[in-house]
Amino acid sequence: MNLVTSKPKQATQLIITCIIVALCLWAAYGIVKVFSTLPESGLAGSQSVGPARTFDDLLDAIEWVESKGDANVVGDGGKAIGSFQIHKIYVDDVNRIICKHRMRLSTFRYADRYDKDKSRIMVIIYLEEYAGGYTGEDFYTGVVLGDWQPEKMARVHNGGPDGWKKDCTTPYWEKVKARLDAKCGDQYAKELMVKEIR
Repeated sequence: MNLVTSKPKQATQLIITCIIVALCLWAAYGIVKVFSTLPESGLAGSQSVGPARTFDDLLDAIEWVESKGDANVVGDGGKAIGSFQIHKIYVDDVNRIICKHRMRLSTFRYADRYDKDKSRIMVIIYLEEYAGGYTGEDFYTGVVLGDWQPEKMARVHNGGPDGWKKDCTTPYWEKVKARLDAKCGDQYAKELMVKEIR
């Protein structure tokens, strides 16, 4: 092995690795920052989903309704896969969104639906595109779009880009809302008890 040529290759690989790690950390920081500032409002004209709701709570509730968190679930006659029960067309659409916005992400494979983390990222991308800004602003442009709308997001996940307009997605939202109430209602009660003790 020639040491003269191997050291520059190692240095190049190290630099590339550092850049990739830095980009991942930067992206993670941005996502955490965005999600930590989510408002608690619901879909205009609908019932509020109550206290202590975050985007992560909504994703957890959707995942629970779809599969109870089981990444190996196959449903809808073999068409829906993973913890979020994602169809192939959903993956195709997410990959189109990634390319459209020139996001610094690799496109997803159908097999990625079995990976809980990758599935969650696909759902985030899909909801951002079609449910109008989980932060109250467009993730790509920073343009303010309005209130955070968990009902719209759940119904879009279930019924596609126009799912929030379809009556058939209302029962799905009721299931997600019930899960949110069960999870976050208990959390809220515990927070109140802690405050009372102090």
